[in-house]
Amino acid sequence: MGNQAFIIRLLGTLGNAYRHMNDYGQAIACQERSLKLACESGDRRGEMAAVNNLGLVYKAQRQTDKAIAMEELALDLARELEDRAVEIQVLKNLGNAHYALGQIDRALFYYQERLAVVRGLGDRRTELQILKTLSNAFYSMGDMDQANDQAQARLQLAKDLHDLSAQEQTLNSLATLQLAAGNLEGARTYSQQRLVVATALKDPEMVDEILALLNSSCYAMGDYGQANDYQRQRLKAS
Repeated sequence: MGNQAFIIRLLGTLGNAYRHMNDYGQAIACQERSLKLACESGDRRGEMAAVNNLGLVYKAQRQTDKAIAMEELALDLARELEDRAVEIQVLKNLGNAHYALGQIDRALFYYQERLAVVRGLGDRRTELQILKTLSNAFYSMGDMDQANDQAQARLQLAKDLHDLSAQEQTLNSLATLQLAAGNLEGARTYSQQRLVVATALKDPEMVDEILALLNSSCYAMGDYGQANDYQRQRLKAS
C-alpha cells in the first residue's frame, strides 16, 4: 500500500507538471492513471487529489463543465474525509467556475457555502476575502442591497482586524455602490472616511486621488466651498 500510495502521488505531481507546461493530454493521462490506482486501492485522499487535479486541467483548457464535474466529486470526497482546507478551496473553484459561465446564482451558493465553512473554523482573514467576492457577485446581479450588506460586513470585519488596506478597499467599494444608486451624499461620506484611512496608510498618491474625487463630487453637488477646500488640500500636498 505504501508503494502504491507513492506511485499515486507521483503521478499526480507529474500531471501537475505537465499542466504547468500546457501539455494537457499528458496531464490528463497522469491524473486519470492516478485516479484509477487510487480507486483500486481504496485511497480516498489520492482519489480526492486526482479528481481535483483533473478539474484544474479542464479549467486550464476552458472545459468548464468538465471542470465543475470533477470539482463536485472532489467536494464530496473532501466532506467525507472532513478535509476543510480542500473543501474551502474546492468551493472557491466551483463558485468561480459557475461565475465564469454567468451562472451567478449558482456561484453565490458555493461562495456562501465557503463562507459558512470558514466562519466555522474562525478563519477571519479568508472571511474578509469571501465577503468581498460576495459583494462583487451581488453587484454583478444588480442586487445593490445585498452588495452593500456584504461590503458593510467586510468593513466591520476589517476594522475588527485593524486591517487598514481592507478598510480602504471596502470604503472605495461602498462609495462606488452609492454612486451607482445615485446617492452622491452617501458616496461623499464614504470617500471622506476613505481619505482618513488613506492618510493613515501614508499613501500620497491615494490621498491625491481621493481628494480629486471629493473635489469633483462636491462640485457636482453644488458645494463649491467644500470643493475648493479639497482642491487647496491637493495643492498643499503636492
